[in-house]
Amino acid sequence: MNVHPATDLKAAFTGYEPGDPPLLQELGIQFTTIHQECSLIFHTPTKSAHIDRVDLTGPLILIFIFSFILLLTGKVLFGCVYFMCVLCTLVMHFVLNAMGESEIEYVVVCSVMGYAMLPVVFFAAVHVLMCYLDVSVNVSLVCGGVGAFYSAFVASEVFVAYLKLRNVRVLVCYPTFLVYMAFVVLALY
Repeated sequence: MNVHPATDLKAAFTGYEPGDPPLLQELGIQFTTIHQECSLIFHTPTKSAHIDRVDLTGPLILIFIFSFILLLTGKVLFGCVYFMCVLCTLVMHFVLNAMGESEIEYVVVCSVMGYAMLPVVFFAAVHVLMCYLDVSVNVSLVCGGVGAFYSAFVASEVFVAYLKLRNVRVLVCYPTFLVYMAFVVLALY
């Protein structure tokens, strides 16, 4: 048996063996998928075709970024943000299953709600700059409302397309708008 000593030493301390796939690939974390899903938020006509890929890594990263942005403004609300995410996705899961004839999985709701939160995360980042520039709270509230509305618009479009619902888009958009507006309020106050 021909064993290479450098490989043995490296394998002993790092657990790496030649031919092993990278750790991120083993965990199922693919940054190309995260990039594609985030870019789909801004290209609304093609979103329903990509609902078959459910990814929770991207939403978790966005929630962590949102919490970190809140930390920059002096708000230590990590637990509150995570609790609100779980509670709001559970409520939306219940509402969507009550509306639709077909059932939607909880993981799909988490993925769609998480990726659609991207405009709210952008608003939170812009709000940090608005705080330093002493912009009025009313202007910040309007900007946050626009971000929450766009997030709700995108999420409701995906949910309506996924569940094949007709004439209930406003009924789906309203609770999602309230969810995203709650995150905007966390960023504002």
